[in-house]
Amino acid sequence: MAETRGVIATSAPAKVVLSGEYAVLIGAPALVAALDRRVRCRLTVRQQGGWDFRGTGHEMHQRMLRDEVLASPADTLAGIVPQVLRPTETPPHVAVEIDSTACYQGGVKLGIGSSAAVVASFATALSALAGRRCRLAELLALHQRLQGGGSGLDVAAAATGGVIRFETGKAVPVTLPRGLHLRFVFAGHGTATAPMLARFHAWRSGEMPAALRALKHAAGQVAAEASVGVAAAHFLESLALNAEALMHMDDAAGIGIFGPAHRTAARLAAKSGVVYKPCGAGGGDIGVAASDSVERLGAFLADTAEAGLTPIAASIDPDGVG
Repeated sequence: MAETRGVIATSAPAKVVLSGEYAVLIGAPALVAALDRRVRCRLTVRQQGGWDFRGTGHEMHQRMLRDEVLASPADTLAGIVPQVLRPTETPPHVAVEIDSTACYQGGVKLGIGSSAAVVASFATALSALAGRRCRLAELLALHQRLQGGGSGLDVAAAATGGVIRFETGKAVPVTLPRGLHLRFVFAGHGTATAPMLARFHAWRSGEMPAALRALKHAAGQVAAEASVGVAAAHFLESLALNAEALMHMDDAAGIGIFGPAHRTAARLAAKSGVVYKPCGAGGGDIGVAASDSVERLGAFLADTAEAGLTPIAASIDPDGVG
């Protein structure tokens, strides 16, 4: 975080879910990595002009009076302000600039947790105005009110950075095995998460389906191995089982996690001898390929590019919001 007279600048990383999507909603641990595609926020306290909100990436522009900001509902960006700042701490004139272009590809949202990174960077900047810093629990609550649901794993990744094991609202830093390499590809279109989650919850209502029990076990195994530091080859075996369990659950539930692009990528991954899975809700958005061989990953990326998928330049970001 950078702070000069009247100006506060913060940024927060995006994220990818390496394992545990969907299963995290029934108590399984998820393995989440922060990405070096960061959302940047800049607050400038001014002498006039009220509150001026401008967004790039997610394009938006809104001017509001201070009293309007303080009365904004919690499910809006402006509504974060009165949740973080007391009225006496809220300046009358602030320019808010939020840049999330790193979370888009060709104008299309990548699905890497940009809204969580926006909340983390904006709330952190606001709290700095009052000489405080938001804790993870506060950021989780802010995002929950803004989005109306979700596990919070993307907020935890934005707040913490690096790779975390996320379970029941708590984030524990872990280290991926030495020699493990990750590459990311974009399916070419975004995903509306809410309908997919609705299909998941409708399918799992009542007694837990066998496919979901298997996914929960597989996700727990991946997270456990990341926590104890197993060899890359052993970790990849567990990650492959998790990807297989995720596909089986998708087939059983009809959610659409493995959309056409992800199924193509999974087929090409098997050909190249690497592990592949969608990240997060799936359908579109991005997927991750993992291997202990850079050469095999290179062959996979060449095949996916020929098939119309887009490689995404990104690495794990060790730094959380700041």
